Amino acid sequence: MEINSFFRNLRAISLRVVHITLLPNTRAMHLINDLASYAEMYKHLVEIAPAYSMKNKETDPGELNTKLLQNVEELTLNAIQQQKKIEEQNSKIEDPQHQKKIILQMQKRLDKLEVSQLKYWHFIL
Repeated sequence: MEINSFFRNLRAISLRVVHITLLPNTRAMHLINDLASYAEMYKHLVEIAPAYSMKNKETDPGELNTKLLQNVEELTLNAIQQQKKIEEQNSKIEDPQHQKKIILQMQKRLDKLEVSQLKYWHFIL
């Protein structure tokens, strides 16, 4: 009977965590570079114990599920953010008006540079 009640409690905890985890801004997202350097240095994810530690100690499945769901949430939010950036960059590349605007800005800068260089050389000569 104790095992059945344990799994019932675990299931209830897991269901509550799913609802809590998917709320926006539940915790700050880690930058990908920070995560990569952390994983390379410590050989495990942030807030997730390494495998050898889990073998030696009793690990609370509910706590582990919570941490894994938080990591999944962070990865999902990061993927969404990256996709938005990609779409924004693609729209700028494909938009001829944007390209014209950039070319005109560069032309104005070049014209100013040429004028200043002419003034400089006239001053020297």
